[in-house]
Amino acid sequence: MNSQIRHFIVKYLNHSASESELDELSKWLKDPAHLKQFRSFVRIDYAIDHIMEDFNTEQEKKELLSRIRKMQQHTKVKKLWMRISGVAASVLIMVSLYFFFERETEQSAVGVNPILTNNQIETLKKKAVLVTETGEEITLEEGSFVKTHNASSNEEGLVYNKSAINKSKITFNRLTVPRGGQFFVKLSDGTEVWLNSGTELKYPVHFIKGQSRQVELVYGEAFFDVSPSSEHLGADFKVVHQQQEIQVLGTEFNIKAYPTDDDVYTTLVEGMVKINTPEDSFVLSPKQQSTLNLKTYTLSIDSVNLKEETSWVNGEYIFRQKSLKEIMSVLSRWYDIDVVFEDRGLEDAKLVGRIQKDQEITEILDRIKNFGIIQNYEINEKQIILK
Repeated sequence: MNSQIRHFIVKYLNHSASESELDELSKWLKDPAHLKQFRSFVRIDYAIDHIMEDFNTEQEKKELLSRIRKMQQHTKVKKLWMRISGVAASVLIMVSLYFFFERETEQSAVGVNPILTNNQIETLKKKAVLVTETGEEITLEEGSFVKTHNASSNEEGLVYNKSAINKSKITFNRLTVPRGGQFFVKLSDGTEVWLNSGTELKYPVHFIKGQSRQVELVYGEAFFDVSPSSEHLGADFKVVHQQQEIQVLGTEFNIKAYPTDDDVYTTLVEGMVKINTPEDSFVLSPKQQSTLNLKTYTLSIDSVNLKEETSWVNGEYIFRQKSLKEIMSVLSRWYDIDVVFEDRGLEDAKLVGRIQKDQEITEILDRIKNFGIIQNYEINEKQIILK
């Protein structure tokens, strides 16, 4: 591989290659030996540059390097040490170690064009529907500004008036975020809440001074940055969902409770929360995640990577050793799409990587296809078929 071809590959991965450069790269890739060399270049160097930072232990890094050395010995491909600068800005999709080193295939679908029929898939947007205490439905969208008696919207989201906090009667609002949307709301006590796609939150328009502050996550996923109890005469903050109650004194945490899941996941970023269920209770420490099974009400506790669990708040999805089925489930909410696996065996393919919310869905699918995970894909309006 000469230096010019390496330069073309870097620009291809950065989405900055010109048409003439892409033509030259395409001609070069027609040679099966060149195609194999290209894939080895991408897999080895890309993995080292971007997977390392997400591993929790030195042992995991050693295992990766050991597998790379074995692959080099097997394929007799000299490792390419050239760094791929700027790739972090693009869609970081890569096959897991399983696919890198144990599912080697000589076939490629890079040259097969996807089938696009009336592609209506849009990127993630700020949008929600507010149902006020009077039953009025208000659509909240990016670029639109709304003002009610108790709140007003701005570029960030919906902000409630602090002046309402001393009232003695509680009334509730509901905020529903559809698939394809995300939204932010600041409650009247100062608590900040980020709502992921496919989420509904029920909360008081105001809180009674000195009394416990309670909201309900009806379904979906939300990240809470709770206003501390010290600012509210010691009043705690509670988030309820079905058979789980989370008691908070002032902290940051994430709750994921989608209707299609059998489990509710609560992840503590900082501070302290107490998880109460019909069968058990437990105090979480930072970097811990509780898993409540809604069928058995059993509660388990694990340590997790906070960056992976809460990255959606910053508009990206970081995943490690997640199945393609799990990843497409997230994307189905983000992009408001339906996904069909023509080959059910693809569902279990494991991936590691990062997706940003402003990426076009075709860009993500092309990257998955170019790594050989899928042979091709088809888009028909808002349905995706993986082949």
